[in-house]
Order: sequence, then structure tokens, then C-alpha cells
Amino acid sequence: MADKAKKGVQELKADAAKTVEEAKKEVTKAVEETKKEVTKAVEETKKEAAKAVSEVKPVVEKATAEVKKTADKTVKAAKKKAAVTGKVAKRTAKKTTAAAKAAKEKVEKAVKGTTAYIQYQGDEFDVNALVEAAKANYAETYKRKRVGEIKLYIKPEERVAYYVVNDKYTGSVGF
Repeated sequence: MADKAKKGVQELKADAAKTVEEAKKEVTKAVEETKKEVTKAVEETKKEAAKAVSEVKPVVEKATAEVKKTADKTVKAAKKKAAVTGKVAKRTAKKTTAAAKAAKEKVEKAVKGTTAYIQYQGDEFDVNALVEAAKANYAETYKRKRVGEIKLYIKPEERVAYYVVNDKYTGSVGF
């Protein structure tokens, strides 16, 4: 019986080996067919993609050209506008500067042409000299050079002129 069992096992092994061989052949055949189908699908996809690219490429190129053209027009218009604006600004600045100079000259002429004196108990005091003395005292006391506005309060009975510079700094000068 052992021989019969061995023989049966050998037959089973042989049948199993045949079945495995047949399965291998079928799997190999299926893999080859699938490979062919996949390769075919990939090739078709490549062709479709190339076709899509060839259809889209001219549209993209046209759109790019239009964008560049529009951008060039916009840049040219902006440069032109900037040039015009710059010219207008220069003219306006020249006119404003000329008007300011003229106004300054008028004020300087009016101030230079004006002399004020205070007469008190037989004495005479030059107001312009008092203003200059107040400015000098301010510069010496506060070590500042710029005098924007000066207000002078003259008290002839005390022989003193009080001043306020730029609504902040105060002092006095005698005369």
C-alpha cells in the first residue's frame, strides 16, 4: 500500500506541476495581453495629448501675443501720461516759485521802506533797531538761528522791549 500511496502522491505532484505550468502559461499570456492593451492605451493617450497640445498651443500663443501687445500699449500710455504730468508739474512749480518770489519781494520792500519810531518823554527809539536787538538776544540766549515770527512789546516807561519768538521763547532787551 505504501507503494500505491507513493504512486498516488507522485501522480498528484505531476498533475499539480501540469496545473501550475498551465496556470503559468495562462498568467503569462494574460500579462502579455494586458501589456499590449496598456501599451496601446498609452500610445493613444500620447497621441490625444499631442493633439490637445497642438490645438491649445496656437491659442496660448495668440493670447500671449495679445497680452504683450496690451501691456506694451499700457506702458506707452503710462509713459506718455507721466511725461505730460511731469511737464505740467514743472510749469506749475515754476509759476508757484515765481509768485512766491514776487510776494516775498513785495513784503521785503514794504518792510524795508517802513521805519517806525517811538517818541516818549523827549526820547526817540527806532523800532527796527529794537527788533534786531531782540533777534540777536534770542540767538545768543537760545542758540537758535531760525526766527519764524517775533512779537515785540515795547514799554518805554521801563525802557525795555519784551519779545516772544515763534510763540514759544521769551526774552527782553533794554534800550
